[in-house]
Amino acid sequence: LTMAQSTVEPIFDFETSPLHGQLGSAVLDLKGTVVGKGGHMIDENVSILFKMLVEVGMLKEPDFQRLVVSLATEQYLVSRDDSHIYIVKTKAK
Repeated sequence: LTMAQSTVEPIFDFETSPLHGQLGSAVLDLKGTVVGKGGHMIDENVSILFKMLVEVGMLKEPDFQRLVVSLATEQYLVSRDDSHIYIVKTKAK
């Protein structure tokens, strides 16, 4: 994954307004290019989550709002708007 400048600014900034228990965040354009990243977010995990969205066709779903991937010690919250994908890593509940 590479960092790039987006022509449309992301709506959310999880670094200035973090979620409760947030460990890291990433913002991608709809092609999967990272346009922002912070905290403890591993590029490989961001890439895997993006590939999951592409493989199951969720990026083409107009009703897609949120995906939660829960693991033993952490979870990933994924959402999108018309121009970006937002991934937030939090502590597992």
